[in-house]
Amino acid sequence: MKPIKLTKTETIPFDKLTEREKQVVYHFEINSIEKRFYDLAKKWKRETGMSSIAFDKITNSNYLEIIGLGTIYKDAILKLIFNDLTKGEEFWHYALKSISGENPVPKGMTNNLSVVRESWLKWAIENNKL
Repeated sequence: MKPIKLTKTETIPFDKLTEREKQVVYHFEINSIEKRFYDLAKKWKRETGMSSIAFDKITNSNYLEIIGLGTIYKDAILKLIFNDLTKGEEFWHYALKSISGENPVPKGMTNNLSVVRESWLKWAIENNKL
């Protein structure tokens, strides 16, 4: 058996890739982001699920990392959060507000998870995010 000769890895700028190569990179990136989101969301829910204190939920490192991902992959993360929000009332308000730069929740209603959920889902539909 012949030994495998390893060569130095070369970085190719994204704009130099073929359209097919760009699609593969995009597909890989989106799948990785989706997996990372669900891993973080699962940990966040597990670590803060018993807490009724909003501060605990929104300062959790997993929640903050989701917001960080949203600053880079805005549309993908918004879609994932909205998909999760359709399944139930989760405390996504501050993440959605941070990532989207919007706040469709009526003033003084952020403690009412039903109103928060409905306001955001309505916004998502109106803005083609869901």
